[in-house]
Amino acid sequence: MIPIISINPRNSSDLPQPSGFTDDKIRTITERTNNIVKNPLGLSTLKINKTTALKAELILAGITQLIALIISYKINKKHRILSIKSLIA
Repeated sequence: MIPIISINPRNSSDLPQPSGFTDDKIRTITERTNNIVKNPLGLSTLKINKTTALKAELILAGITQLIALIISYKINKKHRILSIKSLIA
């Protein structure tokens, strides 16, 4: 007798497939990580198409974050290094 192999590879897999719960959990963790990286640099609201303008925006965002870091250490508010607004207020 010839074994019947399903066309769908998920049906003939020996490894357990991830459930919807684990997919959602991984996606949530990924989205949180992306937001943690994008928000301080100002990349979450980026509307630039040219790569040269994008490079300039990234450099300016990096400089701004470094200035905020220096200011926060000088005035001893090290817990506010991610937000210039809360640092100044």
